[in-house]
Amino acid sequence: MGSRVESKTGAREFCRVAIEMCRAETGLAETLGRDIPRTWREGLKRRAGVQNVGEFGTTGGFIFIRKEVGEVILGKRGDVTIVCERDGGKVEEVLAGRQKDFLNETEALGEREGEELETVTLRFQKFLAFLLATDGIGDELDREKLGELFEYLKENYRGGRGHNLLRRDIKETFGEKNNDDQTMIFGWGMR
Repeated sequence: MGSRVESKTGAREFCRVAIEMCRAETGLAETLGRDIPRTWREGLKRRAGVQNVGEFGTTGGFIFIRKEVGEVILGKRGDVTIVCERDGGKVEEVLAGRQKDFLNETEALGEREGEELETVTLRFQKFLAFLLATDGIGDELDREKLGELFEYLKENYRGGRGHNLLRRDIKETFGEKNNDDQTMIFGWGMR
């Protein structure tokens, strides 16, 4: 979300805009990377009646799966972690962030006009698994063990057992490591 006064509102608006634009299938990663921040900024100005959206600054990420064509568009701004596995290949971080000089440092949406999301388009044939996490989880992940993490998540959350069990696991695993928000989405499936 971010540490700005109105970051909660900024985060909600980011989600609304990203969902709306992906639903409209506006197309290319570059288009979404440019248009989501622009539309986010315009929406906040209109809804909140402000010109400077700096106090609404937020981090954010999205995963737009275009199953019918075997494509996934990923985008982010700030210290969001996105990890993917495609077609049984290596589990790898996508759009890896830069090293932080201190823990609470990030590039947030709302810092300047004309900003864009980092985006990438990946192809997959039959299988896709993904993880999107805030820095409260992403900063704690062991990059050498991402494959093991994905296997654990796929095995333990199969058949709809997910939400409450995942919440408990996050609390037990990451709860004492830092006091940052700990939000994570994990999904997988066949085409």
